Amino acid sequence: MPLPGDTRIAHFTRPSPGSISTIIRSYKAAVTAQINIYRATPNSPVWQRGFHEHIVRDEDSLNRIREYIARNPANWLNDRDHPRFLLPSP
Repeated sequence: MPLPGDTRIAHFTRPSPGSISTIIRSYKAAVTAQINIYRATPNSPVWQRGFHEHIVRDEDSLNRIREYIARNPANWLNDRDHPRFLLPSP
């Protein structure tokens, strides 16, 4: 699942069958369908667009990614895309 605040790079080519992009797109489509059935919200968006793909080249890179993942839930509370910033003030 894509995380808020990620840097994204646009892809202008179609993903090939079996590629990570195709796998992620298929997963997101299947999960979205089930969530919308459960919530009775047909065709409602569930995910942010895109996802962050990164090749882990060494242990330092892996540790940075682990730290990012561990900190991300706390960072979400202050993210400009957090719903509390999108709702009008009372």
